[in-house]
Amino acid sequence: MKIVLIDYTKVFNDLILFEKFNYTFTNEKINLIYEDNGCGKSSLLLSILGIDKSYKGKINLINIKNITYFSPNISLIKKTTLKENIDYFFKKKRKKIF
Repeated sequence: MKIVLIDYTKVFNDLILFEKFNYTFTNEKINLIYEDNGCGKSSLLLSILGIDKSYKGKINLINIKNITYFSPNISLIKKTTLKENIDYFFKKKRKKIF
């Protein structure tokens, strides 16, 4: 599995978040995206997911079966483990509403 960014450039409200950024994410290691608020983490992830297409450059998804994204606004259930929270939200999302 690889996610390859080639000359990825993202501008938001005249603020350059990324300029000709090149990087390859692989499943051979844990990839952590960590930075201050407003620096473009969510914009990058939304571009990779194909939700935000207002960028320049190329994003290649190689041998990707699925990508999971948790919004930073997700509410977790107190006094449960991370695994229990993930299991709960996946079951809830797949549950039929009608």
